[in-house]
Amino acid sequence: MQFKSNYLNLRRLLTVGKTAIGKTWAPAHVSANGETPTGAQRSALRQSATPPADPTAGFRYEVKYTCDELDRAALEGEIRCLHAMFRPAHPTRAVNSIYFDSVALRDLHDNVAGLPDRSKMRLRWYGNDPRSAQTTLEYKLKRGLLGTKQTVQIPDAIDLTTIDWRTLRDQITAADLGALEPMFREANQATALVRYKRDYYVSANGHVRLTLDRAVQVFDQLGRSGVNLRWPLPEEPVVIVELKTAAEHRHHLVDVCQEFPLRPSAHSKYSTGMLGLLAEIA
Repeated sequence: MQFKSNYLNLRRLLTVGKTAIGKTWAPAHVSANGETPTGAQRSALRQSATPPADPTAGFRYEVKYTCDELDRAALEGEIRCLHAMFRPAHPTRAVNSIYFDSVALRDLHDNVAGLPDRSKMRLRWYGNDPRSAQTTLEYKLKRGLLGTKQTVQIPDAIDLTTIDWRTLRDQITAADLGALEPMFREANQATALVRYKRDYYVSANGHVRLTLDRAVQVFDQLGRSGVNLRWPLPEEPVVIVELKTAAEHRHHLVDVCQEFPLRPSAHSKYSTGMLGLLAEIA
């Protein structure tokens, strides 16, 4: 089974490790077929989605932290006491993302290998009703601590409880994907659905945003005819906090990071969920 072969390669990549946050992660040149995870065509696609002049134009700084669910109440208290004076910016809501990857799971390989330039393709919607999901296709691009994304709104609501994958892919490609069309053509294999609750905060000066994600659930989508919304993997009691700011406001982010009560952590919901899923397959 190809996914199982890819999983064994990913387990080997885990021994590479990642350096401390803020440094350049060393690439591990391993993939399912023995080649580098990002070939010439993949690099060209990424460059097409990246502004050529200013390397930070359109990007934002993103720093993540994690803690156990048991410590969430204490962490929320610490956040309220930060000098940045974070306040709620949006009501809590459920975030849902179906992740797509290549058959060789290249996006997953890139993340586990710790490549500084990596990407993810996902279909996102909000709320708890999958019968009329207003979805957006998102292409997330990372360059170390910098991140950006391109989005395309899918015009019609989708009933994810009844639709099959072929029809869903057809509905996505029927939208005007523009620059995302070649990326989605390369990575259109549904792999996992990740669902969680998100709390939103913003600093008093409006320059730094903070999200707190909890109750993370991962649903296996490999080899299924339709969207699996009913059978999640065992839930991981983890809380993920992310700080975000535009590149030009980096100094405000630095001030918050210096005071933040946790140590930065390189955490990907997609990668963590997929490794748990592939461990079940193995």
